[in-house]
Amino acid sequence: MDIQMLLNNLDDAHEGQRLEFKEAGAGLPDDLWETYSAFANTEGGKIILGISEDVATRKFSAVGVPDAQGVVASFWNSLRNPQRVDRDVMLYDGVRVECVADKDFVVIDVPRAERGEKPVRVYDRRSKGFVAYVRRDYGDFKASEEDIRLMQYDG
Repeated sequence: MDIQMLLNNLDDAHEGQRLEFKEAGAGLPDDLWETYSAFANTEGGKIILGISEDVATRKFSAVGVPDAQGVVASFWNSLRNPQRVDRDVMLYDGVRVECVADKDFVVIDVPRAERGEKPVRVYDRRSKGFVAYVRRDYGDFKASEEDIRLMQYDG
């Protein structure tokens, strides 16, 4: 997926089964980890940081990431923190900064976890424990027991 083309056509863009936009003006978003888990537990996907959404109109705008390199470093540090994420399925080149129209965007390519790696769980502050998520269309949802059973048989 060409990021520049996507950003040039943001009026027609929408999140889906394998694509998520997040704003990162104040640093790495906390809800990024739900999407990381959901993508890893389903089909994989791309998270693009630096895009805000107008909740009322569901339209997206490219705002960029002010400290893109700091956000990338924070991502890798959090990913490798066993108190935050129970399994790192990322590839070494899975995170990059792309500059489009003088704005930096962080692109995170989350691979689909292998069967033996699932479920990928992340720490959830609300439930004070590790939770697995799955992706359903454009949303991340807590995995049910049935979802987890299916992950173990997913090839």
